Amino acid sequence: MPDHRQAPEQGTSIDRSMRGTLVVFFVFYAVVIALVLGLGWKGLLHWTGELLLIIGISLAAKGISDVRREWTGRPGVWRRTQQIIQFARVGAAYFLWLRWNRAVENSAT
Repeated sequence: MPDHRQAPEQGTSIDRSMRGTLVVFFVFYAVVIALVLGLGWKGLLHWTGELLLIIGISLAAKGISDVRREWTGRPGVWRRTQQIIQFARVGAAYFLWLRWNRAVENSAT
């Protein structure tokens, strides 16, 4: 039985303040690199806006997929894509196996 007087186990997650510091550092690093490569402030702000737009659309699609899965019990976009790929793989394997068997039968006669 564990001793409850011991210190709690340390988690592997990053502290919130450290996470924020890392985000600020990497954003600053990306801005410096972009400016060194010759991208002006106008271009930097433009591409930052484009990136935020893509992130926003992706998050909205993920949220819609999650709500659809929870409310309807149907698979989300990612799960449905995996199902389609699995069906295609099975169909391709069946097709190749059928062709192989016919080729072997034709060569035996």
